[in-house]
Amino acid sequence: MQEGIFVNRRMTFPEANADLQKDDEFNSMTDEAHHRGSMPLSALPTGLVTSFVFDYMHSVCLGVMRKLVKFWLGGPVHSALQH
Repeated sequence: MQEGIFVNRRMTFPEANADLQKDDEFNSMTDEAHHRGSMPLSALPTGLVTSFVFDYMHSVCLGVMRKLVKFWLGGPVHSALQH
């Protein structure tokens, strides 16, 4: 339940003992900055926080690919070629 902060252009979550998200808090949409309205999955009789695992694609691949694309399109090599 902690808000990340940027350190050296990287998102970090420095609190080692932060409170964990709970299913009932998620379902009641207590974090207004996170929820933009109800979603179809909320009708399922399962915990939307505790029943889903972290997956490799969203946890690793998308973050790495985003950084690679940003580097390819605007990194030091691309900038040097424009001048």
